[in-house]
Amino acid sequence: MKRILSAGCAAIFLASSGQALALDPPAGLTKSVGEAQFAKAILNVCMASRLRGVSIKDLTEVERGGLQPATPDDRRLSPLAKSGDPVWETPAMGSLMSVAEPSPSQCIVTANQIPVLASFAMTTFVPSNIYSDIKSVQAKSDYWPVVYQLQYIDGSSRYTICLEGAEPGAGPNHASRFSVLVAYVVKQPVDAKPSCHPSAN
Repeated sequence: MKRILSAGCAAIFLASSGQALALDPPAGLTKSVGEAQFAKAILNVCMASRLRGVSIKDLTEVERGGLQPATPDDRRLSPLAKSGDPVWETPAMGSLMSVAEPSPSQCIVTANQIPVLASFAMTTFVPSNIYSDIKSVQAKSDYWPVVYQLQYIDGSSRYTICLEGAEPGAGPNHASRFSVLVAYVVKQPVDAKPSCHPSAN
């Protein structure tokens, strides 16, 4: 499992290194807008679609919050997406954020060049206002300096939000020129062992 996760981390940090991609922020993008876009992608899109048992394409345009299918060239902005996985992007974030759907039970948001702690704080603050029973649980990572985890139980299903990130110059081998943020939203049976990376098990 560590070998698989390490490969995933390496892909993310390579993509954020700037060596392969031109990571230019859209004109007018501010830190606060980036933080809000990241939180909305997790809560209003990934979490909402998993709770309803639908894919992002089944949401209305308003519910998608500006997300649109990524072009073939821009699919490379989502380093954890496999061939054939739906990948989404938004003009508001340009190349700085993408959303991938590896399976009906999993949704992954990757972003860079926005503040890690502030973006995670916004994400963890909002759920308590929407999901009254959501809980913060202890989390740790061998690879990421900043990690948070939230769990929400609805009937026979557990929904886990895993937030993993690193500020510029942090993370594996201090490889990233920019901040790196990854959020997993995972749906599992309530009696299954909680996992942020079920596909890696």
